[in-house]
Amino acid sequence: MDAPRSVAEAIAAERALLSATREAADAVIDTSDLTGRELRDRLVSEALESEERVGVRLTSFGYKHGIPLEADLVFDVRSAANPHWVPELRPLDGRSKEISDYVLGDPVGAELTASIRGYLQETLAAYLADGRGRLSIAIGCTGGRHRSVAIVEALAKSLAGVADGAPIVVEHRDILRS
Repeated sequence: MDAPRSVAEAIAAERALLSATREAADAVIDTSDLTGRELRDRLVSEALESEERVGVRLTSFGYKHGIPLEADLVFDVRSAANPHWVPELRPLDGRSKEISDYVLGDPVGAELTASIRGYLQETLAAYLADGRGRLSIAIGCTGGRHRSVAIVEALAKSLAGVADGAPIVVEHRDILRS
């Protein structure tokens, strides 16, 4: 193989060399935007999860910060009503009752949540039975602070009964970003 001529070519060559390792990995963590502390927390979290039963990770994120590379399933909820444009709601995040009521009270937000919940209720057992270490589900809105967070929180509550005892881990990747 000839030496790569650019950084992009070097990255592509490295990815090709490591593709078998990536396929065998139980977890893939994109470190591009992680601080040292965030990386440590993710590594500890992944190590603890690997000792438990198969788990479900629900991650909220903002598309403007990139899609989580470790996600098995990605759902886009940007069509739900956006609390960012309501001045009194903007400083809150999706864990608050006000944001949750706003997003889930919106017909589009309610329908998106119900559709994702329905899909997961119908398919979760098959995903958990296929031998993978975990199932990573990413829910994205524009910034990762309001809509995706509220929907992830609602899904976590409603899926607890259908996950067949598998732990459900919630992560709000971009909630503190502006």
